[in-house]
Amino acid sequence: MSFDAVLYLFQIYWPFLLIAFAMALRWTLPRFRFDQLMRLAWEGMIPAALLILSMTALFVFMGYIIERANILDRLFA
Repeated sequence: MSFDAVLYLFQIYWPFLLIAFAMALRWTLPRFRFDQLMRLAWEGMIPAALLILSMTALFVFMGYIIERANILDRLFA
């Protein structure tokens, strides 16, 4: 089987696999009520987002600059 045939089959079956995975995930996880989602947002997601935002602001304020080439050189050296 050539590479083109494998790529063609992958392109055909990939959406079906994603849909099957999403359906299985939805069938197995419990449903959340609206008040549970709001509590999760206010007690979990918003504080986490604010923490990430403040850490990013602190790094920018302190002059922490990430050079992409420098990081890639360290990773693959």
